[in-house]
Amino acid sequence: MEIARCAALLPQTSVAERHRIVCRNVSVKRNTEAGNYGIAGNVLKELERLAPPQFKEDVRKKISMCEEKEFQNADKELEEIMKRDNGIVKFCWKTLEWIEESHLECPYCNALFNESDTVDEDDKCSYCLCGELVKKNSIQ
Repeated sequence: MEIARCAALLPQTSVAERHRIVCRNVSVKRNTEAGNYGIAGNVLKELERLAPPQFKEDVRKKISMCEEKEFQNADKELEEIMKRDNGIVKFCWKTLEWIEESHLECPYCNALFNESDTVDEDDKCSYCLCGELVKKNSIQ
């Protein structure tokens, strides 16, 4: 289940366009294996739009499989987090834990971090190494 949770974060990573399809494919595979058909179905709908013509039929078949399983998710906690954040999982780039209300954000790359003993406001972003972290009090 932990692999599927981490894989659910992959489509949200800031990577080159050609790598986004790979990230989405890994997310679909791992979440389908874990029984998270709703999460896999949402990613597949994005893939359908991005896939080259020769792969669209395969993507549609996988969407149909998720539909047959009624887009149910075995991981109810992840399902609730995704519903709360409109399908986007807000996670800490350092710990991969869920972001709660108060957190730090990089204004340069938008990476999010939970406040902790090792991450403070005005620290340099450890993801992009460019921005300085700013405190935010709510998830938006």
